[in-house]
Amino acid sequence: MNAGRLGALYNIEELVEDAELIRRILAKDKAAEEALVAQTRKGLLATATHFLGYQDPDVEDAVQEAYLAAFAALPKFEGRSKLSTWLNRICVNACFARLDKRQRRMEVLGDELEALSLKAAREQHQDLQQQDEKREALRVMAECLAQMGQPCRSLLQGHHLLGASCAELAEKTKVPIGTVMGRLARCREALKQSLMERWEGEKR
Repeated sequence: MNAGRLGALYNIEELVEDAELIRRILAKDKAAEEALVAQTRKGLLATATHFLGYQDPDVEDAVQEAYLAAFAALPKFEGRSKLSTWLNRICVNACFARLDKRQRRMEVLGDELEALSLKAAREQHQDLQQQDEKREALRVMAECLAQMGQPCRSLLQGHHLLGASCAELAEKTKVPIGTVMGRLARCREALKQSLMERWEGEKR
């Protein structure tokens, strides 16, 4: 028997095993649910870690979310792929949803940082024109940035001043994009706090 036929038979056996497992899960067999989780959890954790980053707090939640979504959608599973492959795609979608949420949060933080830096600049120079205000705002932000630790300073400078995307920063630092986005969000929060303190200090 050639290798191609052996592979085909092996895949058929897997699909038959998947079908039986699905039948048992749909029949509310808790042992079957636990068996599916035991068989696939390690792979899903690896997938979530790849996208979100090592020790990222969202990894476990993304995997749990994938299982919940999979069990809810299981009656519609058509068996066109292995059950584990289908589960992995659901997990990838869960990870992308969390990355999208982080991206939206970073965009909000970016807008807040710009507004705060402009406020700080206006407190110092009420009579400046808009263009001058923006230059002053950049100076204020640069001063706050200079007071931060090197990791945050490098990350924020790379993203905001050099225009590097999160994907480019992930490639440069050799860490998952989810980790970069998480760190960038935390650094932006710290910079935002510094700008707020600067602004409040100028008002006194």
